[in-house]
Amino acid sequence: MAEKKPFSRADARKMATRLRKSEEWSVERVRASREGASESLKRMAMESHSEKQYAESDGCEDCEKERISSGDETALCPAHFDSMMKF
Repeated sequence: MAEKKPFSRADARKMATRLRKSEEWSVERVRASREGASESLKRMAMESHSEKQYAESDGCEDCEKERISSGDETALCPAHFDSMMKF
């Protein structure tokens, strides 16, 4: 029986590119398999905190002014930005 040659770097790069382009590829699934329970909980808490801060900023006139002046739809006023960073 012939021995299989190991993958070359080029082959590995091609296979990784093909995998990333497939619909079955999920960064969240890969991340979940790599991080432990405490990391997952911390990430979920941070995501929840961010969602809450952005929800609160939706009615804020200062945030709206920041978004218009910067052209960034995720911009926050100084008060909401400080709250976001306090997590």
